[in-house]
Amino acid sequence: MLKVVDDLHSRLADALGARYTLERELGRGGMSVVFLATDHRNERRVALKVLRPELAHSLGPERFLREIKVAAGLAHPHILPLFDSGIAGGLLFYTMPYVAGESLRDRLIRQRRLPVADAVTIARDVADALSYAHDQNIVHRDIKPENILLEAGHPVVSDFGIARAISVADASRMTGTGIVVGTVDYMSPEQARGEEVDGRSDIYSLGCVLYEMLIGRPPFTGGTSTGQARAVSQERREIPVEVDYAIEVALAQSPSERFATARDFVEALKPPEATSSEHRSKRWRTWGAVAAAVTLALGTMGVVLVPRLLRAGLDPSLYVVVPFGHRAGAAPKLISGDQCEALLVEAFGRWDDVRLVDGLRVHDLRSRRGRDSLNLADALDMARQLGSGRLIWGEVAQFADTVQVRAALYDVRRGGATIRARSVTFGADARDIGTKFRALADSLLLGHMSTPEAAGGMVGTRLLSAWQSYEDGRSALADWNLQDAERDLRAAIQLDPGYPHANLWLAQTLAWAGRPIRDWRAFATMSGRSSAMLSIRDRFLHLADAEYRQACAEYARMLARDSLDFAAWFGRGECQTKDRLVVRDAASPSGWRFRASFQSAADAYQRALELVPSVHRAFAGVAFTRLTRLFYAEPNVFRRGYALNPDTAWFGAWPALLHDSLSFTPVPLADLFTGKRGTIPPSLNAALAHNRDRLRAITLTWIHAFPRSPDAYEALALVLESLGELGDTSNPER
Repeated sequence: MLKVVDDLHSRLADALGARYTLERELGRGGMSVVFLATDHRNERRVALKVLRPELAHSLGPERFLREIKVAAGLAHPHILPLFDSGIAGGLLFYTMPYVAGESLRDRLIRQRRLPVADAVTIARDVADALSYAHDQNIVHRDIKPENILLEAGHPVVSDFGIARAISVADASRMTGTGIVVGTVDYMSPEQARGEEVDGRSDIYSLGCVLYEMLIGRPPFTGGTSTGQARAVSQERREIPVEVDYAIEVALAQSPSERFATARDFVEALKPPEATSSEHRSKRWRTWGAVAAAVTLALGTMGVVLVPRLLRAGLDPSLYVVVPFGHRAGAAPKLISGDQCEALLVEAFGRWDDVRLVDGLRVHDLRSRRGRDSLNLADALDMARQLGSGRLIWGEVAQFADTVQVRAALYDVRRGGATIRARSVTFGADARDIGTKFRALADSLLLGHMSTPEAAGGMVGTRLLSAWQSYEDGRSALADWNLQDAERDLRAAIQLDPGYPHANLWLAQTLAWAGRPIRDWRAFATMSGRSSAMLSIRDRFLHLADAEYRQACAEYARMLARDSLDFAAWFGRGECQTKDRLVVRDAASPSGWRFRASFQSAADAYQRALELVPSVHRAFAGVAFTRLTRLFYAEPNVFRRGYALNPDTAWFGAWPALLHDSLSFTPVPLADLFTGKRGTIPPSLNAALAHNRDRLRAITLTWIHAFPRSPDAYEALALVLESLGELGDTSNPER
């Protein structure tokens, strides 16, 4: 009989009851969940972290606990000590002091950019802690703002030795799980490649953190880069040259070109009067060779993709806006080509009769081609592949304190003939940027459409800093980096709480991340301040208020307008999955049935996940578990439901296969838990195999679109493992 997995909190509380009392959850990540707890033996409050059960099971406890004891011996004013560790209820846990302050991440969300003196002081204190740990042959492996806590304004580094314990425990097993320890935005190139690391990897990660404290974003969002990060002094002129140099050295791609020790990093970050003149004159000399090697490597990775839309006719009423090119080669400081695209898309959205290609599909295609600045030939090729008969593309350049944007409307069916070209300029304060882009959109469409009534501010905020955070969030969302998208959109809302665009897309990001409705409902409500977003807000609120039929009707109307809309397909799956109402049905073996069909929901989810293959990045690593639960591809996942009879009665159902279709027959929840005769369908195993085959089809689509993506291959490996085919050398597509 299948065993239902107990709630993690309940399991831990029962096992630790005599020693610790769990008060509440403080947070969670890809590898662990952290609770605030009371340590009865020592009469103190602690932060108790527990590894996720699937991770603990794959690692094995003995080696993990042995390695974590090494880190418990660290004693430094800027290192959060480890109090205790062990096994409870089959779960691996460890405890640390509870810091009542905030993390560096919390402060960055609140301020986005820190004063230079504060940022440098924090970096020097953390580097001093790293120097001490490295002397003990302990490398942190996961330096990031979340792991730097601020206690009375002073930084303390948490989770020291935890990443090492996980890595060593995983490597010690004959069948390693291939767990990737670290966070991509702060991970050194050698760590990302899975190579052995030393203290210089931590120096790279701290360089990324210092860069973010000063600029408001990591140097390489979405993962490590083989290029050179933009100098911090180019974006903030008040940053001293010594700090600029220290970050440049810390972020060197090769470990041999970084500071040899964290102590050297500390010395380089000393105030200008304490910094030697030789540091001022020392500059980097190898970037040209590195860039040339990278260019050659990228040239060998080109993949020619021919989507089905290319074979279809080009739709003359379908417009596509693609990221603009940079006339001088590098993006201007104020606005990039990607941001020009985003502003024009929102400007064109004021017209009800202008059909635009889904922006997620545009960025999905661009990510397959590479992230370099586009030229006109590239833009026209993208338009053809997306089936669009009309292209809007242009270039942006900056001259002193003036930015010039030139845009044109092209007829793709006539080989890219120019229909109309316009340009706008604005000053460095960008105070009128929204008005200028609305005027640009109007002038490009003039003669084809009647000008609509003003639909409120297109940019949605009067604060440039809030808009910049919003754009960073939208860029992260286009790359399916949901964690960074949430961070940047929250930063925008922190600056301007009434910013409707940021509220809307934060609600959407949290919903796509599978967060509970209570986490995003308030943001969806706030987005209604913009009349242009009322219909989108209403779809969210239908879901939040359990008005699932109304939500499904809205998504059906979206699909009637655009059958290739990712959000509509995924939303259609959501509104049917979340509808858990059980109604009487005399034809059902139990006398009950679910009102909503999960078969239809699964079809909608699959359509969305195959339509935009770059979405696989959102399900990388531990997040893939959410996908297996979404499709009921795990043996311990059942469908919950309720009936109003008139009192609420709870039901559950295991998946079954009926004539090649997935079905659920609800039975009273108590009968399901006790395994009462007839509650487990004979076709349960066949249904699980059916659902895993569906996941195999989805992950294969991802690999065909992104043949060099480790995340896509990891997803397929997890599916094949569940099917018992991981070691099978035959064709996985059979």
